[in-house]
Order: sequence, then structure tokens, then C-alpha cells
Amino acid sequence: MVAVAALGVAAVAVAFWALLTAERTGRREVTLLVVLGLVVLDTLLYPSYGTTSGLLQPSLGGSSFDLATCVAVLALGARALAPSARTAAPRRIGPSEVLWAAFLTWTAAAGVRGALAGHDLRSVLYEGTVVLHVGLVAVLAAGTPLHRLAGPLARAAAVLAPVALLLGGLDAAGLAIDVDLPLLPGATVRELGPDAVTVLAAVGALAAAVTLTKPDHRVPGLLSALVLLASPLLLEQRAAWLSALTMLAVLGLVAVLPSASPAAALRARGGETLTAVAVLGALLAGALVWRVAGGRGFDVTARIAETLGSTAKQQSAASRTNQWDQALAVAAEHPLLGSGLGTTYQYFEEGPRQLVSSDITHNILLDVLLRSGAVGVVLLLLAVLAGAVAGARTLRSAAATPARAIAAGATAVLLGLLAKGMVESIFEKHRLAVVLGVAVGLVHAAWSQARTHRHPGAQPGPAGLDAGRDATPLTTASSRSAAWS
Repeated sequence: MVAVAALGVAAVAVAFWALLTAERTGRREVTLLVVLGLVVLDTLLYPSYGTTSGLLQPSLGGSSFDLATCVAVLALGARALAPSARTAAPRRIGPSEVLWAAFLTWTAAAGVRGALAGHDLRSVLYEGTVVLHVGLVAVLAAGTPLHRLAGPLARAAAVLAPVALLLGGLDAAGLAIDVDLPLLPGATVRELGPDAVTVLAAVGALAAAVTLTKPDHRVPGLLSALVLLASPLLLEQRAAWLSALTMLAVLGLVAVLPSASPAAALRARGGETLTAVAVLGALLAGALVWRVAGGRGFDVTARIAETLGSTAKQQSAASRTNQWDQALAVAAEHPLLGSGLGTTYQYFEEGPRQLVSSDITHNILLDVLLRSGAVGVVLLLLAVLAGAVAGARTLRSAAATPARAIAAGATAVLLGLLAKGMVESIFEKHRLAVVLGVAVGLVHAAWSQARTHRHPGAQPGPAGLDAGRDATPLTTASSRSAAWS
């Protein structure tokens, strides 16, 4: 035990030194990419939620912690000690940040109320981790230099797209690859789980927004981003579909509105976009033919019907309705302030046809109403609305193109996760909560940098991501490409 403890302390010290070095050298985007990469790795190796163990879920004193959040905590400590900490911190605090801070503070207060009310302390602490997963990661992401983040996001999508296709193929063939290593016990490569497709779709949304405004290499980048955005189609889960469709809808809206971001890029190079979509369609068609030729069969209509209207799905929907009715009844007992974290209730589960006790409602608004009352719901909705407005204002600004691109992608991710949260409790799922924190922080980073790092010579106007590009000193393809390092 002493040797293991010493090894753990040494690992923490090495990690902190590496993070401090990244901060001192101005490579703050590396830390955020590591956090996001750990979440992606977690979802790929452990498809089922709650099965993560080993290195990605270290434990101490009987309590476990997700590695991504631990890295975020160390990174913020390193940022505070680095000489460049003052320039790394966001220079402006906007309404979105104030409201998110107010919501998370109110959530922490609900934890105190839950503990005083005698609720299970482990449940109180578990539900309160949203403050760390969203709040700390958002602060970390808010200090990221976006011009250095755009390129790695596009390259990450290029790496993850083949991985998603491989996992889809393994799932279709019924195969699995065991990765049972000492530091990753029980890890397997066999399928894409609900968290994985949502996280991959989030990366795809960010990469799509970035790629739509790059001066070159657009078709491969768009194809990779579209593969990730389409990955939820490999899974029969309505929540994952809803999240990905919302992200696509936001990006599509951004693309077609006259004052939105990639509009000029899409109009000027629509052929490249159509080519990427056509290649993606060919890949999907090939996958369908392969399944049919292999005797496994694949009826698209039947698959959609199975996902949306099978008996199991109908029972699930009926159980959700029972949950919401009972949760509303309990929430009505303390409508303004809520009953505190750790609140439980009973409802009738249609599948096994029995009463079940639960502390989640599969709806984040009801979760918040039950625990934090109407005050918490209002703060959450205002925080999300302020974030969306901040993203929209960044898109209309004369900021550097990477900032506007990431503002579009991060806003799509923020709203996509909120849509998923309407039918699934995401605050308790640390992997999704961390991605939510990344989206919140990136929206603020774009909003802040839009006002402090304007392109020389760029003129504000109604155009979008590519507006003002020709008015800036970046007039050649090579110089424009330099902005995406």
C-alpha cells in the first residue's frame, strides 16, 4: 500500500509539473485537449456508464474520482502558479458566467440543505459533483487560446472518425477486442455506448464549425466531422439522436441565416460540402450492404421504428411519465427552494411492474426543480440562454475566425446537451457534465476573445465567420492557414 501511495504521489507530481510547463510556455490549449481526450477515451473503453475503473477512475479512501476532472483541478492550480496566469484568465466576465456561477452556487447550497435534511450523504456529494465537472472545467476552458485550439480539434476529428467506424463495424459483426490491462481493468473495444456517441458528436460539431471556415483541406475535415455527428445513428437511443440532431440543427441554422457564421463559406464552396455529404452517404450505404450480405439484415424503417416506437421504448416512455408525475408531486412540497440534493421518490416502473425508488428523473429541469426549486430552474435556463446569446453575439462580431467558429460549435454542443437532458439526467454523468463544462467555457472564451483579440482591420458587420476575412492582413491562402495552427 505504501508503494502504491508513493507511486500515486509521484504520478500527481509529474502531471502537475507537465501542466505547469504547458502553462508557462503558453500552451494552455494542451490542458483542455487532455481533459477532453480523457473523456473520449473513457467513453470508448467503457461504453456502459458506471463501469469505468483503474487509471481513468482513481480511488482514494473508498471514494472514486474521474481522471478528467482531477486533471482539470491540477491544471487550474498550475495556471494560478504560472507567470502567465494573469493573461490566461478571461479578461471579461459576462452575464453567462455570472449566471452559471449563480446556478452552481445555488446547487452547492442545495447540497447543504440536503445534508441538513438527512438525505444520504453519498448521494448528496455525488449529485454535487456537477459543481466540479461543469464549473471547474468551464473555468479551465474559458482561458484557452482559441486560435491554437481550432487546428487540433479538426485533427482530433480526423483521428476519431475511423475509430467510430471501426467500433460500428465491430458492433455490427458482434466482435470485441479486450483491452484488459493492469491500469485499465475490464476495458473493451466493442461498441459505441450512449455517452460515447454524444461525446463524439460534440467533437464533430466543434470540428465541423472549424472546418467550414478553413481555407483548405475542407472535404476530408468535413467528412470526419460528419461521421462523428452521424455516430448516434449507430445506437438505438432517442436521447443520443435528439442531441446530435439539435447540434446539426444549430449548425445548419448558423449556416443558412444571412448574418450567421459559415454562411459565406458554404455559399462559396457548397460543392465541397456536398462532396463530403455524398462520401458519407456512400460509406453508410456500404455499411448497410455489408450487413445485408452478411445475413444480419438491416431495415432502416424498422430500425427507426424500433428506436422510436418499440414495445420496450413505449414502456420506457410510460415509466418516464410515471417518474415525472411523482417527481412533480414531491417538488410541489418545496416549490421555491427545492428539497435539497439527495432527494428520492418512488414511481411505478412499467417493465418489471414494480415500485422503484430513484433520485433522478431523466429530465434535468425536473432534477433541478426537485433539488433546487424554481430558483434553480430559472438560474439554469437563464445561464443557458445567456450562453446562447453570447455565442450569437460572437458570431456577429469582427473577432478572429477561429473564435467565431468555435463559438458556433460550442453553442451547438451546449444546446445539444440541453436537448439530451430533456429526456436523460446528464448532470450525474460526469463524462457528459465535463463536456458541458467545456462547451460553457469555450462559449465564454470566444465571447471574451472577440472583444480583446480583434483582427487588425476587420470591420464589424452583419456577416458571419468569413466576414472581414478579406479585410484583414490574412489575404493569402498560406497566411490564412497560419491562423489555424
